[in-house]
Amino acid sequence: MTNIYQPLEAAIPVVVQGIEVLVELIANLAKDRIGPDWRKYFPIVGTMFFFILVANLLGLVPGVGGPTGDANTTWAWAVIAWLVYTVVGIAKHKHNYLVKFMGPSFFEKEIGGRVVHFRMLMPIFLILELPLDLARIFTLAVRLLANMFADHTVILVMLSLVPIGVPAIFMGLGLIISFLQAFIFTLLTMIYIGLALDEPH
Repeated sequence: MTNIYQPLEAAIPVVVQGIEVLVELIANLAKDRIGPDWRKYFPIVGTMFFFILVANLLGLVPGVGGPTGDANTTWAWAVIAWLVYTVVGIAKHKHNYLVKFMGPSFFEKEIGGRVVHFRMLMPIFLILELPLDLARIFTLAVRLLANMFADHTVILVMLSLVPIGVPAIFMGLGLIISFLQAFIFTLLTMIYIGLALDEPH
């Protein structure tokens, strides 16, 4: 009697190997972008990558609709990414984290045993830098949402127009885009964490 589960059993080792490759890829990226403390932040960036990847792939299944095609999901992950790197920066540098928003120090002077930096352009830099930092939420959310919504819409249109053959090409492209968007979102988050860990000047 034929085992109906045999193809599924044969696919499990391949899937496990694929996941191992992806975990190693994200770990190597984290080492490069975050630095020596990458292990502390790997659980959140790893979770982020796999959640977004699976959500993107679900969007390729006709009639299912991937969560990343919904603005609520992409905005939620963008806010989480912003909170993570902001909390990381504050935890590492305390109040000195705000220095990165204040612009360059033109000269420094020792006053009362402390070195004071004179940042004459601080008001201008605060007006520019704070909104730019918050804009990262917008760019992360909109990039992911726009790409996945467009990808899923094209596949649905192709399935309705030409149900055989042609949609397979777009499904293949959708597969690449799903991986790429999860990778870009996670990579940018790791870069932001790395920047937050850098010593403010």
